[in-house]
Amino acid sequence: MRASFIVLILACSFHQYFAATKVDGGWSEWEPFGPCDKSCGGGYKRQYRYCNNPWPANGGKECDGSNVNAVECNTHACPVNGGWGSWSAFGSCSQTCGAGYKMRYRQCTDPEPANGGEPCFGLSSERKTCNAHACPDEPNSDILVASDGSKYQLVGCFKDYTRRMHQLLITERDHTSHAWNGMWIDWNNWDSYMAGFIDRCAVKTKIMNYAVFGMSHYGECYSDAGVLDALALFTDNLKSSSKCVTNGYVDCTPGDTRCIGKDHGIAVFQIIEK
Repeated sequence: MRASFIVLILACSFHQYFAATKVDGGWSEWEPFGPCDKSCGGGYKRQYRYCNNPWPANGGKECDGSNVNAVECNTHACPVNGGWGSWSAFGSCSQTCGAGYKMRYRQCTDPEPANGGEPCFGLSSERKTCNAHACPDEPNSDILVASDGSKYQLVGCFKDYTRRMHQLLITERDHTSHAWNGMWIDWNNWDSYMAGFIDRCAVKTKIMNYAVFGMSHYGECYSDAGVLDALALFTDNLKSSSKCVTNGYVDCTPGDTRCIGKDHGIAVFQIIEK
């Protein structure tokens, strides 16, 4: 009985001793940094540690300091993709008659691309046909007047299988050609389109200081620096009114003043000096 009592006393004393011993907390090693919370513009990545080496016990102190360490990362500026600003107003028409064009523009400034951002997609300019009405002709005459004031006259409609005039000045049917002027054949408004296209060809011919031009394939304008007289190249045996069309897509007749050649046909005009 006495021995059991002594053992009980010793056990209680042992328990009281160890239960009363305070254990202060200690930090674990830092964990590796995690990923940055932003891809650009300045973010943070963090690492953590834990107060478990050892855990605080019996009223021991908590670990001093912070359990998290944060450092800046990805501080480079973020890319800014470009955005279009508003369209400007259309400018004045390039011609007073005979179908000119007017332009409007926009800029990639809302915002401007920066820091490797994407540029604006799409066109920065827009072209619109204007003053499509035919230019007034010389009164009581078959002489036509272009929008630049130059005068020209239909010589006739001819077969043209071998392309007797070699230089393509303007095309409005093939956007892949170097001579494409940004305009398309307007099949739905043929009469006004035809007058305007012939006018544009006359103006271009005069700018090139050529003497003759021809309208072919409904939407192509040809000339040649070496041709001074249309009839010297296109003789009477090549004449064929059925190879050209006039207003309403009907075949040309000798009295028509405006015609355009169909396939393998050409309507030939002569520039008349003022």
